[in-house]
Amino acid sequence: MRTIEPVNQTRRDDSRLNRLYHLKQQQLQRSGRRSDSLLYRVLAAEADAISTALGKETSDTE
Repeated sequence: MRTIEPVNQTRRDDSRLNRLYHLKQQQLQRSGRRSDSLLYRVLAAEADAISTALGKETSDTE
């Protein structure tokens, strides 16, 4: 019987956060970069929260 190696959960979560951050940045670019629009401010806040989570994960693994 073949054993399956466990997947590093932190690494998978980190790659998901990276992908989510990248997608959020694309949404920001498509929004027209109008900092006065509500959509832009919401997207920017989401991107900031994802960035903070990425930074926290990186510091937790070091």
